[in-house]
Amino acid sequence: MRGGVLRYAAQATSQIDAEIGKKDHFWMETSEGYGAVNMDIKLLATVFATVFAAEIADKTQIATLLYATNSPQSRMTVFLGSALALTLASGIAVLAGSALSQWIHPKALAILAGSAFIAVGIWTIFRGL
Repeated sequence: MRGGVLRYAAQATSQIDAEIGKKDHFWMETSEGYGAVNMDIKLLATVFATVFAAEIADKTQIATLLYATNSPQSRMTVFLGSALALTLASGIAVLAGSALSQWIHPKALAILAGSAFIAVGIWTIFRGL
């Protein structure tokens, strides 16, 4: 199932890339007024699709689901707690990645991250045996 989700995310990203073309900004209101904000929209779409696909049926999502089913409190409280936690975790990841890229070449960092994912996958398989 996860492969199908990733394939769908890749197709969606390709479609978004085709629609966006070479646009590198969008319009929004800023502190200086309404104007163009420079942003790599292709990168934004790629990151969104990748993280969204990776989070589907992830442990974090399952934990949030359990809180929502067992909580006598407002579902909005569960949503906000989960959203704030994911936002903070993403912020830390961006800051850590930015800091690491000052000392480690991005290609080496990608190899290190990929190796870590493979190691976790192997560990998970052996733990399940």
